[in-house]
Amino acid sequence: MMAFTFRELFLMTVVFTLVFIGLLDLTELKENRVKETKREPQHIHNFNTRESWPLKSITENENEPTPTKTEPFDCSKKVLGGTDYTIIYNVMPKTGSRTFTTLSNQLTLRNGIGKHKEGRSPVILTPKSQTLRQNSSLLKSFYQESSKDAVLIRGHNVFVLPWESNFIFLNTIREPIPWMISLYYFARNGDSKIAMGTTVDDTSFDECVARNLSYCVPKFDQYLKYFCGDSPLCRTHEALSISKSNFESYLVVGLTEEFRSFIQLIEILLPDIYEGILADYDQNVEQLHDKTRTKAKQGPLDETVRNLKERRDVQIMYEFYNFVKRKFHRLHRCVVGEE
Repeated sequence: MMAFTFRELFLMTVVFTLVFIGLLDLTELKENRVKETKREPQHIHNFNTRESWPLKSITENENEPTPTKTEPFDCSKKVLGGTDYTIIYNVMPKTGSRTFTTLSNQLTLRNGIGKHKEGRSPVILTPKSQTLRQNSSLLKSFYQESSKDAVLIRGHNVFVLPWESNFIFLNTIREPIPWMISLYYFARNGDSKIAMGTTVDDTSFDECVARNLSYCVPKFDQYLKYFCGDSPLCRTHEALSISKSNFESYLVVGLTEEFRSFIQLIEILLPDIYEGILADYDQNVEQLHDKTRTKAKQGPLDETVRNLKERRDVQIMYEFYNFVKRKFHRLHRCVVGEE
């Protein structure tokens, strides 16, 4: 039997150890290469990294910079006389849309201009029963057909590009956290006109967020789809830039938090259709809001707000909301001449 000295045994141990480590390194390298080949496309893979999509702070200064000479803003071109228009109000839910629709319906009927139409009915497209609001091509056909007898078409529909000159796009938007809270409790409690209660879940919004339950906070594309559309890109990091670009297709995008200013702009920019709508709003504001106010809405706690503002989806929503807010203030200053 061959005998080994201590020195020989030590050297053999070192050699075997180095060989073993080398084999592990090769195995890890092969596994990494396999992962690289299976990796998602770069724009999707990097979607949740701050470096790949820098965001502005939620608490940024909201003041819109003074337009430069190379970026003129003539708000007088926004004023549209006449009544030969169809207004597409593809509005976000829980942003005041029923208040505006009620005012608009009463006013235009009184003026003998036309009637209104809801654009939310489900239409069978495939065996999976896609809905009208999720399909741009069918939505265009619906708008074209409805425009024959409607002044205003309201629906919680995705954005579609304008394609006829007599179509006007309006929308309203709400600060993301109050918006999602209103959605959450509306689904459970409804309001004075609509009874919901489709869920027996009595978890509060604050508790839902604290427990990190998936159904508390909508994904960013549920907020942006009313401005981005139904393209697959609207579920990627491209959604924000697409939504900002599509914003220019709207005559006005109002803020729920400044709803009177939105109504004021509508009357000025569409004078022959909406003359008198601001006075109607001022006379009936409390009754209008009481009809659509979500029941038993709670919170949020400060801790809930801090938690939410650290989430990427919420940050994306706020970047777009702040963008719209600046644009709205700029338009209002130009048209009305006051803050």
